[in-house]
Amino acid sequence: MKFFKEHIIFIFLVSITVLLRLFPLFDYQFTLDEWSGLGRTRFDNFSDLLEHGVKIDAHPAFVQALLYFTVKIFGFTNWIIKLPFLIFSLTSIFYAYLFGIRNFSKQSGLVATVFYSFSLIFVYYAPIARMYIPGVFFSTALLFHFYEIIFNKNNSIKHFILFGLFALLSGLNQHVNALFALTLAATGFIFLNKENKFKYLITCIVTAVLYLPHLPITLYQLKIGGVGFQQGGWLPEPEPGALFQFLKVILGTGKSWLIVLLLLILCMFLNRTIQLSKKRYLLLFLFLLNYFVIYFYSVYRAPVFQYSVMLFSGTAFILFISTFLHTKFVSINLLIVISISGLLLYKTYLKKNYLSESVQNTYEYQFDQSAQFLKENNTEAGIVFFDADTLMQELSQTNLNCKITKDSAAQYLTNFTEYVSELHTPYLILGTAEPIYSEIAVQYFPYLIQNKQTQGVNYKIFGKEKAAFCKIDEEIFHSTFHSPGSVIYDDPIKLQKKNNSFALEVDSITEFPFAARIPLNEIATTEGQVVLAEGQIKMKNKVALNAQLCISIMNSKGDSTYFFTSTKISDFKLNKDSTLKLFAQAFMGTEFNKIREDARVTFFFWNISKENFEIQALNIKTIDYWKNKWNFWN
Repeated sequence: MKFFKEHIIFIFLVSITVLLRLFPLFDYQFTLDEWSGLGRTRFDNFSDLLEHGVKIDAHPAFVQALLYFTVKIFGFTNWIIKLPFLIFSLTSIFYAYLFGIRNFSKQSGLVATVFYSFSLIFVYYAPIARMYIPGVFFSTALLFHFYEIIFNKNNSIKHFILFGLFALLSGLNQHVNALFALTLAATGFIFLNKENKFKYLITCIVTAVLYLPHLPITLYQLKIGGVGFQQGGWLPEPEPGALFQFLKVILGTGKSWLIVLLLLILCMFLNRTIQLSKKRYLLLFLFLLNYFVIYFYSVYRAPVFQYSVMLFSGTAFILFISTFLHTKFVSINLLIVISISGLLLYKTYLKKNYLSESVQNTYEYQFDQSAQFLKENNTEAGIVFFDADTLMQELSQTNLNCKITKDSAAQYLTNFTEYVSELHTPYLILGTAEPIYSEIAVQYFPYLIQNKQTQGVNYKIFGKEKAAFCKIDEEIFHSTFHSPGSVIYDDPIKLQKKNNSFALEVDSITEFPFAARIPLNEIATTEGQVVLAEGQIKMKNKVALNAQLCISIMNSKGDSTYFFTSTKISDFKLNKDSTLKLFAQAFMGTEFNKIREDARVTFFFWNISKENFEIQALNIKTIDYWKNKWNFWN
């Protein structure tokens, strides 16, 4: 009873956290990252798993081994696979609370508990069966036992054993997690004394020896370097402001950091003094050291910086901030805990609507929803899932006759057009379709029946017959030749202007017959948006197989190309009246913010094979594509 009274606020906070995290236990669906790991569990023995399921990946063995044995014993049951990771997330909260109590104050422990429990990034990664939330647990536990040994002079053998264990697990979990463990362990040698230096040294040596069997895998993976563009991956270099952006996210996203800052100022004012201590500033040092190592490695070697991996050292930052959010007034301390809890609960569960936005993911939703739609309507549909594989299809148990894409984007555009144009079903279902595919779809299935878009789901059903109103993707910019807006269109001599269209005869000696131009920052505002060009031509005698619709993004001087894409006339279907619509799109990716102020977009026809045809339209629009996903961490 005494323990309950002393820690009643913590128990209350944890009870809410357990309820919120376990409430959707049987509804959680796998992310694409999780499917990647699950796809590498189907090996006959552990040796093959290490060679073909771990070594080829960018991560150490721990999580992959955990998934392997879980699947071997329990199969691909979502909630069972996710449960260990939810447990990791909850135990990390206990360690954060204990860390605060043992090293600073109960108030510090409570504030850390609030961030670990309700901040969006901790909530989001809690059920995800990857290395991120285990790394949060290992890092927090590692800090606790390190501080017990170094600062609290607790020479109990259990702390040395657990310090070594969590350091080893950090190394086996994720390479950035290993960096945090290494920097923490190395820092410890500065603070050793006669009573603990021998045990600490032996602990570090034993931990290193136990890690040696994994070293060949680590060295092989480090040769690959990362998942940046130059390594054939997808991750960009971090921007100079990445530190501030990460701090905004870990403190709750949006303007939450301002509220935290105001509370910090209030505490400093009421406390009058700031207590300087090695305990406190070591936390900040560890966070900044890890951040700058990761940042400069990402800039000069290969990109690895992501919010998810920054969580490992981010634990030190949260524990550091928590030490300042207390006063000598009990009522003010309680008000601080209530204020931050309310702020983060509002941000995560109302503003970001986590339960509706992120529990379901498109990779399972698309199979389940399609099967349900076909059954309820007793109908048939053409089905194309753009982010799917055979494992998803096998585990869905829906027996859907669907297309799953494994072709390159260029190859699949032709295949998709042929498939859709020849469909005789009343419906077409698309999972995670980019705007260019939706534009093709509406030529043959003109009515949008369903449009489900959350942070985790992008799913559309098109029909041939009109149904109830369904909201389409938002167009934030639209331009035509007769309503150009800020787009500058060519005005060739041969151009014949009509009321709502135009006609431009293209002969065999004209290579670049028509173009339109606009500064990038006038047509797109944020990453994730898609700039799309729609052209219409009329053929003369034969199909111009090589004529192309192009989008080029260059710097303002025109001497450096940031992006280029093109689609061929042969990628699309010729209508009976010899007209043809063709589309090209440019996705505003992670490099957008770097180039937006010094870039111009040019849309143009390229008569590469010098053929004869007539240009009848060039329309330009920007679509706020899957904004729930791309704006989630803002």
